[in-house]
Amino acid sequence: MALAEQNLHAGDTRRAQQMLLLIARLCWSVEAGPGLRRAVDDVVARLGTGPDDIAVTALTALMSPVTGGAEVAGRLADWDPDGRELGELWLASVAAFAVGEFARAEDLARATSDALRRKGHVGLLVRPGAARHELRVHR
Repeated sequence: MALAEQNLHAGDTRRAQQMLLLIARLCWSVEAGPGLRRAVDDVVARLGTGPDDIAVTALTALMSPVTGGAEVAGRLADWDPDGRELGELWLASVAAFAVGEFARAEDLARATSDALRRKGHVGLLVRPGAARHELRVHR
């Protein structure tokens, strides 16, 4: 949290988001408790970005998959993957998976894989490919 706070204070919102996403991924895997969730929510609120920011959507999904699930699903239902950056595609896929929107997560993981292929980043295909395999298990 300290690194996220430092980056936010220094004006590096993107790096602060990255630090928060690392924390949120850990919190999604284990019950982090309400204190850490509140601390992350506090920093997210000070990022200066809104709910349309896919990183904020992913943070909501990872930190509050049950209470924020419907909100995240609604945001992702209208989210168009065309023309998005690779990182945005991956975050959208992670967000959908975290809240149990497995069909949407698979579509977004496929869009991520397609974008990686178009850019010639075939070595990075393992991550979305593994995610798509795991999604098939959950469906």
